[in-house]
Amino acid sequence: MAAIFASPDIAAIVAAFPPPAPTRGQVTLLRSASGERLLDSKIMLERLDRLLRSSEQRMPVNSLPSVLGLRQVDITPLFSTHETRLYYSNDRSHLIPMTEVRHLLVDLSQICQRQFVDLVKWSHDRDVTPELADGFDVATHTGDDRVRYLFHEHVLLRAKDTVAQEFERARPEKCDLTRLLPNLPRSILERIAADLTLGDPMRASIESSRTGVRLVPAEWQGFEQQRMGDQVRARLERTVKAVTQAGFATVDQENEGEDDDQIVYKLSTNEHARVNFRLTTFRTTEHLVVMRQTLLDEATRLITASVKILIHERWALKEVEPPSRINILSILSTMERLKMVNGPHPVDTNVGIAQEFGANHAHEYIPEITRDLCTVILESPQRKS
Repeated sequence: MAAIFASPDIAAIVAAFPPPAPTRGQVTLLRSASGERLLDSKIMLERLDRLLRSSEQRMPVNSLPSVLGLRQVDITPLFSTHETRLYYSNDRSHLIPMTEVRHLLVDLSQICQRQFVDLVKWSHDRDVTPELADGFDVATHTGDDRVRYLFHEHVLLRAKDTVAQEFERARPEKCDLTRLLPNLPRSILERIAADLTLGDPMRASIESSRTGVRLVPAEWQGFEQQRMGDQVRARLERTVKAVTQAGFATVDQENEGEDDDQIVYKLSTNEHARVNFRLTTFRTTEHLVVMRQTLLDEATRLITASVKILIHERWALKEVEPPSRINILSILSTMERLKMVNGPHPVDTNVGIAQEFGANHAHEYIPEITRDLCTVILESPQRKS
């Protein structure tokens, strides 16, 4: 019997009525790679499942058209109809076989038993997409940074217990969670802190910044004020002791807004460190110096005499014009010579020195005017001139 339709006519009719796109749960006909046959989508998916179950290696997606005998254009629609999720490498160039999927999930479960797992980092390190962990039976946490962490509940409970114990031990001091648990992400620490405070400011508050997360006990403010008061008293007492014994003291400022007059006022009026002599202040490159005014006046006269003697000695030796800056050590050495000349047991080293000193300083060297004290004066830009 002669054919009713010629082959080209049949091909034209088939092309005019293409099969619908593959749909999950519905069998669809797919054109073969050669275009000469129609293939059952359900059979193609079964072949794909057998490949995923039996393969030990990841399968390149671009090799599947030839393996399944399908056109490249039908591969992605076919995958979308798969009853279960297919797992890809990070760049989606390979399918992950079931054997490797099971190994990866065991690996993830074991790590979650020990720590909080950053899912994106974990999947990146193993070259799989994060969707592999969808439906994985562990707890999850996503913080403000949108990073998703996986963990077993006992890991979170252990961290909470550690923080709770340290919080009680450290109070009334702040509890630094970042230092206590340095390997935990900040969003996890914030969650633990929030769980411990339960929103009750009467127990503690939370400090969170780029430097870390801290739990602040409710009593910390009062404790800190008392500690600062104790530090101020101790500081004043140390300063007065130094001024009394050595004639001067270097002082660290209590705060940036504190000026020199305020410091002297505190030294003179504080009940724990009252001084009965007049004080003055000046600054070196590094410190604020508090000194008894009478001692400063005495030391300044001695330094002035020493500088004059140095200049005269250099002229007497017919040296070239004296340098504009005289070495501090030279001044101190000359002062020591003046001490010997005018002390209780004078050493006659140079009559000219004695005469010059006598004209500027009519009594003997005061023991309190030490090298340290004069060095501090000479290091001050205010006093050096």
